[in-house]
Amino acid sequence: MSDLGFIAFPAIVVLCYLVGATFKAINNDTLNKFIPMICGFVGGVLGIIVFKTIPGYIPADNWLMALAIGIVSGFASTGINQVYQQFTKEEYYEIDTDEEEVETPTGTSEAN
Repeated sequence: MSDLGFIAFPAIVVLCYLVGATFKAINNDTLNKFIPMICGFVGGVLGIIVFKTIPGYIPADNWLMALAIGIVSGFASTGINQVYQQFTKEEYYEIDTDEEEVETPTGTSEAN
């Protein structure tokens, strides 16, 4: 492999997305913080499995390169989830530049 271009493979991305969605469905707040790491780990494992079982599907010369491509694919699944959440968000905030809030010494804020 002459260049070091990492690409995400759709099959690994979809499987990692499903794993992340499963952990999200459990709805454990402490577990939700680790979903990107879980997806990266699962992607790395899947990258090595695909490299060993389907030669030529992942353009990697060794298992370490397959691991890196799998991890990138796993992290891509969390990025796709974030893009989807941003596009479906219904809350829009307007920025009002006419008034500034100033902290007063008592800890309350006043509008100028």
